[in-house]
Amino acid sequence: MRRTIILFFIALALVAVIALFAFFLSPQNGGESGAGAGGGNIFGNLFPFGDESAGTTLPPGGEAESADTRPVPALRRVTEKPASGGYVYQNGVGETMIRYIERETGHLFQTPAEGRGVVRISNTTIPGIQEVLFAHENGFIIRYLNEDGGIENFYASLKAGAEDQTIGGKFLDSWERGNIDAIGKNLLTVAETPSGSSVIVSGVDGTNKRTVLVSPIRSWVPLQSDTNMYVYSAPAAGVSGSLYQISNNALRKVAGDIAGMVALVSPSGRYVLASGGESDVSLFLFDTQNGQRYESPVATLAVKCVFVKEAPVKVACGVPNTFPAGEYPNDWLLGRVQFDDDLWLIEPTNGVATLVALPFEDTGYHLDVWQPVADKTGSYVGFIDKNNLSFWSLRLEKPAAKSGTESE
Repeated sequence: MRRTIILFFIALALVAVIALFAFFLSPQNGGESGAGAGGGNIFGNLFPFGDESAGTTLPPGGEAESADTRPVPALRRVTEKPASGGYVYQNGVGETMIRYIERETGHLFQTPAEGRGVVRISNTTIPGIQEVLFAHENGFIIRYLNEDGGIENFYASLKAGAEDQTIGGKFLDSWERGNIDAIGKNLLTVAETPSGSSVIVSGVDGTNKRTVLVSPIRSWVPLQSDTNMYVYSAPAAGVSGSLYQISNNALRKVAGDIAGMVALVSPSGRYVLASGGESDVSLFLFDTQNGQRYESPVATLAVKCVFVKEAPVKVACGVPNTFPAGEYPNDWLLGRVQFDDDLWLIEPTNGVATLVALPFEDTGYHLDVWQPVADKTGSYVGFIDKNNLSFWSLRLEKPAAKSGTESE
């Protein structure tokens, strides 16, 4: 009898060990097969580029929230986690899509502007991305910190229509500041040198490089329209700044003589939005065709705005409720002060400003608009909240339906 009891407990222990062994080998619990394979690959973490397994912790197609059928509000928080940048565009059937890069992993996600489903487009893990410059939905430049604390510039390219794919591309030369033109074709960069700086234009993938300006000034900020290249002096409180067009390796002054100037050029290049001032911040629009200067009815920093239309001119902006005492734009750019923005649509040539959204009343969040972008129809705006780096979208109007379809 005693021998039988002992054998029973030995058999029970063996069954328990086998069950535990099977549990820990199952795919959903870190086993070697299934969608989670490779998530713990140490080489994938050390060499993220070109490693298909790096960061694959979600099933193919990414995370889906399509079961959530609640209406999408005009002002929407797209991400819970911090984002490095975002892009808003229309796909082949005219649907507005939002793509964003998660700062923690470097994965690229996509969601419809009027839907809540989220799909992961790339699975290559690139932690610590500091900045993203989008040329188009499948091509963008990521800037991230390397092991030495320096910035690496990498042009990333994706296959159109594919999901959960590995990022391909190439490393670019080192530079301090860069800007992609309005049609996503050219990259304009400023590289500091011992004697000043070199301003270089190339394709967005770094090909066909040529130097367009050599200057003793090191702090140029590059801008572009569809066809023209510009630089303006880095903004500093109380220091007069100007915007210059680069032409034939020389500079032609376009607008300026504004203290603490920050500038933005419209896609056509005809209009320049600029902010600054000695004591109070003001926002101006310059028409380079007729020389007219218009002052906006509301004040903000030009870097918190984006052009959404040019006929008539309309810009969408985050406008602070108040400007705390400080030196602008330095204190905001350096993070010494934060703003509580409302969202406005401004028509400077008509002297009209329309309040579009009150973020705290609408969502319960105080937003500080940073890196705003707009889709090509002028219907949607995306931006990062500088307070917590979450990505947001704002619907200004629903885009007109394509020919042969009914408008909503």
